[in-house]
Amino acid sequence: MPLLRLFKYYHLPCRNYSSNLSYFYDDLHICLYYNYEKQCLANCFDFNHNMKFDCLGQSVCVNEGQCFQDTLDCPERAMCICPACFYGTRCQFSSSGFGLSLESM
Repeated sequence: MPLLRLFKYYHLPCRNYSSNLSYFYDDLHICLYYNYEKQCLANCFDFNHNMKFDCLGQSVCVNEGQCFQDTLDCPERAMCICPACFYGTRCQFSSSGFGLSLESM
């Protein structure tokens, strides 16, 4: 499928799962989803899996979460990609060793 045709589908998960999804990525791009005036929008950019992102040394991610920004110059949004068994906006919660975690309640 041509890249331009594929790219237009990156916005569909935002519309279909807007309350449960904050980002999406594949081999080529990462899309940060956010709500604007009751509409879920996607901000997509190139994604290099081998590049280390540290949010210009100001990462708020914990537990070895990776920090990503919407742009390198004057970023407006940042988010954390959490390793296995960690979750939360800053990867601050752990579900390791638990069948059910009450931290998110």
